[in-house]
Amino acid sequence: MIKFLFGELPPWAKQSNPLLRYDINRNRAATNPNARIMRIASWGFVLALLGLGGYFYATEGLTRSLQMPYTLDIWRAIFFPLLLIQIILRVAGFTMGVNAVSEDRRRQTWDNLRSTEMGAELSLRTRWVSIVFYRLRGLLALTVALRLVLIAGILYELTSMQGEYLTILTSRAAPSVQMELGVVLLAALMTAFILMPITATGVDVALGLLISSRLKHRTFAGIAQIIVGFFIVGLTLILLWLTLRYLLQFQFSPTGGTGSVLWLIELLNAQPLALEGNAALALFGAFSILGDWGLVFSQLTRAGELWAEIPYSIYIGLVMLVVTIVQVLLSEGMLRLASRFADRNE
Repeated sequence: MIKFLFGELPPWAKQSNPLLRYDINRNRAATNPNARIMRIASWGFVLALLGLGGYFYATEGLTRSLQMPYTLDIWRAIFFPLLLIQIILRVAGFTMGVNAVSEDRRRQTWDNLRSTEMGAELSLRTRWVSIVFYRLRGLLALTVALRLVLIAGILYELTSMQGEYLTILTSRAAPSVQMELGVVLLAALMTAFILMPITATGVDVALGLLISSRLKHRTFAGIAQIIVGFFIVGLTLILLWLTLRYLLQFQFSPTGGTGSVLWLIELLNAQPLALEGNAALALFGAFSILGDWGLVFSQLTRAGELWAEIPYSIYIGLVMLVVTIVQVLLSEGMLRLASRFADRNE
């Protein structure tokens, strides 16, 4: 998967790298039949539970059936389970990054690893590749697979109204844009929508490695792990809460018109959040980049409604694509800084 996404890999990212093979084998799950059966059963139970929860929300507590053309109901059924998976992915990536160097220090293998060619830098880059593309590959694959389902829904909706649906939505956007530009902006949104789980996870893992290399004492590293973990979860939930409260005032329907689909938040008797202009744009931009990685814009009818209500929100997908590039550079910068801290502190 790594080579498919990024082309030819540097030597430290290939499985021929002995450090990478060592880390993969050390963290490989048990391969005996009983262990495999337990893993399959666990994954099946979790997926079934998330699927049932999504269906329960999509049908507003089983009070109605799914409605054609089903794309919005599919989005509703996937949204909260996928958001939960993404939160777990972020916390797991950061936690594994923090624990990587600490575990080697505990086993007294860190000095030996640092003594290899390129020392700490090669060791940290190897840990980063191992965590992102091997230890977290199950969660990443599930996240990307569910996002591809939503992308398929977008492509299906594009065929509506003899293929003129996107033209209608972009003409209603605030401000309106030409259909050609709308195609470019939608393509940017879909590209960022697929890439951001990978690039954002890379940032979380690199941050964990940076903290682990800077703080030698396991107690301090553990405290930092708790603080950042709570920050990740708390920020996502706060942005989600504000976004849902904002959406209450529009009363989106299962078919894209008027009527309620925010059944869950209505049960909590939340009041609509009145935001206009730049404030609303900032909220949805922050939620798309730091919270749900674009999930709120991953249903075309819903996205069109938001484009019409929030000025310049049609450009959020393009901003997300730029952010994915920044996240790659940020991961690279944090890995270099982590290697300097490791060399300086040892």
